[in-house]
Amino acid sequence: NPVTLTHSTIRQSDGYGIYVTGSAPILEDNTITDNATYGVYLGSGTGATKPTFQRNTVSNNGAYPLHLELTNFPSALTGNTYTTNAIQAIELVGGTFTTDTTLPFDGLPYVVTSTIAVYKYLDPPVTLTIAPGVRLQFAAATGLLVSGGNASYPGALFAQGSASQPITLTANSASPTPGFWNGLSVSDGGPDASVLCDYCVIEYGGADSANANVYLNTSNPVTLTHSTIRQSDGYGI
Repeated sequence: NPVTLTHSTIRQSDGYGIYVTGSAPILEDNTITDNATYGVYLGSGTGATKPTFQRNTVSNNGAYPLHLELTNFPSALTGNTYTTNAIQAIELVGGTFTTDTTLPFDGLPYVVTSTIAVYKYLDPPVTLTIAPGVRLQFAAATGLLVSGGNASYPGALFAQGSASQPITLTANSASPTPGFWNGLSVSDGGPDASVLCDYCVIEYGGADSANANVYLNTSNPVTLTHSTIRQSDGYGI
């Protein structure tokens, strides 16, 4: 059932400030502060309805301010303020996108803990849109996979950055080395699948067998412009 939490203060837990599982709450205009672990943990959901997380202040928590999962990614994630948390990033658990989704820029990088896959069965393809300024920091041996290897599993990627707000796909490491994460992989995907990366930085990939920052095995349109591809331990593209 719908749960709405607004204009409230959530503080001084010895664990999570807010822990969500099997639910899609509306969380707006709250202060979540001084909790021992996560400020807000948005776990798995229950269906098509997704949570909203807007205009909250999340501060001084003992782990990440916010945990998200692809299967329950918020329908609205905007206008939040994150300060002095132990880890100043948004934790994002990977998985498979099966509905069109936008990853917005909400002031912090995303730390991606498992591979993100973008595809579903049969046309039209599912599309992942990455907003300007987004920084995705991938855990070791994870990656971004677009399309599922054949025409029956199409996926599309729209990553339109700008000169002042590039989109960055990189390693989650303070001292990254080439080959830390797998990289961006595009493999077939049906006649309507396409990939656009404009003003992107893709770096420190090449951990998997493709051994590249960007691996392309597709006859579908791929456009890569105004971008920097660097520090792979194998191929750039």
